[in-house]
Amino acid sequence: MSTQLGLKTSTALCLVMTAALAGCSSGGGGSKTTISTSNTTTPPVTTTTQTPLVTGQVTNELGKGLGGVGDLVSDVGTTLTKVPVVGAAGGLVVNTGNAVSSITDGVTNGLGSLGTDKNSLGITVAGVTTGVSDVGKGVSSLGTGVSGLVDNTPISQIPLVGGVVGKVTDTTGGLVNKVGTTVTMLGNTLTTNVTSGQLGKATGGVNDKVVVPVISLVENVTGKVGTTTGLGKPVDGLLKQVGGAVGGLGDKVADTGNNPVTNLVGGVLGGVGGVLDKSGGYLNPPAGAGTGTNTGGLGGLGGLLGLGGNGGNGGLLGGLGGLGGATASTGGQVNTGTTGGSTATGGLGGLGGLLGGLGNLGKKN
Repeated sequence: MSTQLGLKTSTALCLVMTAALAGCSSGGGGSKTTISTSNTTTPPVTTTTQTPLVTGQVTNELGKGLGGVGDLVSDVGTTLTKVPVVGAAGGLVVNTGNAVSSITDGVTNGLGSLGTDKNSLGITVAGVTTGVSDVGKGVSSLGTGVSGLVDNTPISQIPLVGGVVGKVTDTTGGLVNKVGTTVTMLGNTLTTNVTSGQLGKATGGVNDKVVVPVISLVENVTGKVGTTTGLGKPVDGLLKQVGGAVGGLGDKVADTGNNPVTNLVGGVLGGVGGVLDKSGGYLNPPAGAGTGTNTGGLGGLGGLLGLGGNGGNGGLLGGLGGLGGATASTGGQVNTGTTGGSTATGGLGGLGGLLGGLGNLGKKN
């Protein structure tokens, strides 16, 4: 009897444990959690290529077209360094050319990337500050040239006069050199600050919340005008043809002369052709132009302008963003199922909030 009772008891315990385990593995609704430790697949990485705003593309072509100016000035300075007396200023001219190149490079790489780089303005300013450094180097070079102006010349061989003149040039050159060094240090400090310091944060904020949004709004208006009137594609096509012809002429001029002057003229013509080619985008904007920062930028612009929100609080677009966010949050609470369902509902909630906000614009408080 005791043996049979023990067997029945063991059997009953096994059945209870089996039922409990089955319940844990098959029920539970929302509390069910499954963790897979095998067959993990890494999702593919999608790379999106952004196109600068039309204004950025036009500025990029302009900067490239003027890039040869600095090179020509530097070449002139190199030639001057070989001329007696006047050669003292050769280094100043060379570095002035370098300064022009730094500025045009800043325009090309900075404002030329509007819509894709969050600190296009800072890059442009950094080009200017680098140019300041270049000018400082040129001034220092001039000081060195002045200091040795009468060295190894007939004047230096004249008793008394040579010594006096030599001291004057040495003193003057030293002072000029110090000025140049100070200017160079100032330029270097500003360049560092505008790229990675507080000044860089300021230019980045202005770029992302003011410059890009304003230009985007203007380009959207001109694009709609081109689409509405039907002139966008024809005008764009014409400008591309003319721009191609001017650019081709520039290539021929540069190849024919093959010297600094013709290279400069050819480069300028090429830049003009590029500007014409890209300008058609104002009436016939390319797909995806400047889409990298427009949304956030418009929100910032709305907050900056302080246009109508609920009760006058906040900017117009900022208020719309808040309504969309609030509705998206509500949508996320409605769906307690899978993560994908929550995300989709939240997105629709955000869209509903945005449309609702637009509808309220016409209502009086």
